[in-house]
Amino acid sequence: MKIRLLIGAVVAVCLALAIGVTARASTSHTTTPTIKGMVGGDFDTQLPPGSTSGADWGVDASFQRPASNLIHDTDVKVVGAGSGDSTDFTGCTGTAANPTAPKGKVCVYLIGSGAAANIRGVTPVPGTGGSKFGFKLIWDATANGDTFVDAVWAYHFR
Repeated sequence: MKIRLLIGAVVAVCLALAIGVTARASTSHTTTPTIKGMVGGDFDTQLPPGSTSGADWGVDASFQRPASNLIHDTDVKVVGAGSGDSTDFTGCTGTAANPTAPKGKVCVYLIGSGAAANIRGVTPVPGTGGSKFGFKLIWDATANGDTFVDAVWAYHFR
């Protein structure tokens, strides 16, 4: 009888642990609904002959864990001086010191840039595809030589 009780207790503890781990794994974003990161690049560029712009650059930013929705071009907004973003959602009310984002969106807050214009965020997946794993920051160089963009971002899980 004591052995059956002991085996029953061990099975109950194992089941409780398994249920707890499964529940935590499926709702891990609820304990930290916003993830944040940094993105940027610095390149030496040569514009096409006779052009004032045209050399374009892009860098990918990866999320620490997959997003709860596919990120499309319309889900990424760049704010700050030099932004060329025409994304029309609102809610990027944070700052570079405290980045925030509305649910299901990425807000990119520019820290600084040089010889860069039309800075915007897009999905790294071409066409109408989206990605749960990150986004791309792109811009146009405006002069020969050094071009750079530095920014912080936030994504809020749905």
